[in-house]
Amino acid sequence: MAAKTPTITYRSEYTRTVEVKKKEIGFSVSSASTGDTITISDVTTLASAHLYKKSDGTEVACSIATNVITVGGSVSSVDLGGIAVES
Repeated sequence: MAAKTPTITYRSEYTRTVEVKKKEIGFSVSSASTGDTITISDVTTLASAHLYKKSDGTEVACSIATNVITVGGSVSSVDLGGIAVES
């Protein structure tokens, strides 16, 4: 298990309500394995996150706690793409 640094590929904001704006962040990570963690430093808390294998688009399980995504499933040294949405 290792801490992986994501390469941010895009950032956007959307208006949830008139007063509330949320960030949506796209990222990629090289050579990720089950149990690795990905910290999204742009935000303090994530509402959701989704990971996929860049090779074939297959979804990869993950869990989130605050702004940290933990890679789940059964992957070993795989390049991943992902999207995270601020809480």
